[in-house]
Parts: sequence; C-alpha cells; structure tokens
Amino acid sequence: MQDTPTDFQELIDRFPSASAFARAVAGEEHADKGKIWRRRNRVPTEYHARIVEICPPFGVSGVTLETLAAMRKRGRGQGY
Repeated sequence: MQDTPTDFQELIDRFPSASAFARAVAGEEHADKGKIWRRRNRVPTEYHARIVEICPPFGVSGVTLETLAAMRKRGRGQGY
C-alpha cells in the first residue's frame, strides 16, 4: 500500500471506519457523512484543512492541501 492515499475512498479506508473519519473531521454530529463521502469519493473543501491536521495522528502521511485538491479533481460526486 502506498503511504499517501490517491483518492478520498482510500483516505477514508485508512481510518477505523467512515464514521470515525467523519467524526474526526467534522464532529460527532456529522458521523453519518463518512459513508456518503466515501461513496462519492469526495469530501467538502471546507474540511480539507482539518483533514490535513488529523491525518498524522491516525498514521496517514503525505496528505496536504495540494494532494486533497488533486484527489478532488480525480473524484466524482455532486454538490461539493
């Protein structure tokens, strides 16, 4: 497995669960969003800075705002 995830699905899969990812990124009230973000292969850009912050404590390296922007360009989904 690569160190740096190549898309949001792979990134979310590095966390204990999609809900755990969403809780870490957006708070308890958004825990249900993790599965949606994984399915869409997208996370709203408003959370990208927070994703960069939480990745190292979860052992996910190489995630920057630039890598997230590249993932977003490759991703799919509506509304974000």
